Amino acid sequence: MPAKPCLRNVARQANVSLGTVSNVLNRPTTVSEETRQKDREAIDILGFMPNVNSNLNKSSKIVGLILPMGNNPFYDELTNGIEDAINTHGFRLLISDSRGDEAIELQLLNSMVEATFMQEG
Repeated sequence: MPAKPCLRNVARQANVSLGTVSNVLNRPTTVSEETRQKDREAIDILGFMPNVNSNLNKSSKIVGLILPMGNNPFYDELTNGIEDAINTHGFRLLISDSRGDEAIELQLLNSMVEATFMQEG
């Protein structure tokens, strides 16, 4: 079974530095759209997955929801349904609006993962 790809493999595939891959994953707005696209393609080709399980707080009671836009009746209804369903199990919903921007979406996703790591059980 082949080894799981790491950041170094992604950097090599995309022909960028390790720091650039890190920026794409953690601070995407600091990197050009062209570079983000190149890195995303390398991530897809290699099947790279960040290892979030190593630091994940297993007792987290947060569910993240990233919406492509706010002020939409469909999303309001969807959000209310999700909240109703998870509240009965003691979970809280963290909602963000990406404004349809992939860079913002990635930044929000990373922030939500960080919030899960830092949450005290």
